[in-house]
Amino acid sequence: MKIMKRTVGVVLGGLLCLLPCARLSAADEAKASEKLVIIVNEGSPLPNPCPAKKLKDVFVGTAVFENKVKLLPVNQRDPEIMGLFLKQFVGGSIGTYVSAWVKKLMSQGGSGPANAESTEGVVKIVADTKGAVGYLWRKEFTGSEKGVRELRIAE
Repeated sequence: MKIMKRTVGVVLGGLLCLLPCARLSAADEAKASEKLVIIVNEGSPLPNPCPAKKLKDVFVGTAVFENKVKLLPVNQRDPEIMGLFLKQFVGGSIGTYVSAWVKKLMSQGGSGPANAESTEGVVKIVADTKGAVGYLWRKEFTGSEKGVRELRIAE
């Protein structure tokens, strides 16, 4: 019980710092898929292209395993990119996302998404974790990052 409270506390702390999110213009929302790239570990079991619903399920915690590999959503702490990603691929705001994870962790336990401070942090977590899935600004992704590959999303 003590470990669960500590885990929930760490996840909550990481997610709650994201609440003051930036507002997105309609043009930004419409161009999210052009501005963002989804990345996975080069050994990821997720299909490529990946159905949009599967990506959403990974980030809301309903898809936990794929071919016996534990999946790990990786969020960026930057509210601009996180807000854009959630709006486009998950639906809803940072506030509703954090609230849903809080409820899930309090009722079911487990561990929540990983949080990274930067693009480099996301790449490192994804490269080091076979089931990790993250997102980056497309302009910051060269395609030559070791240990990761782009995940195309089937609409």
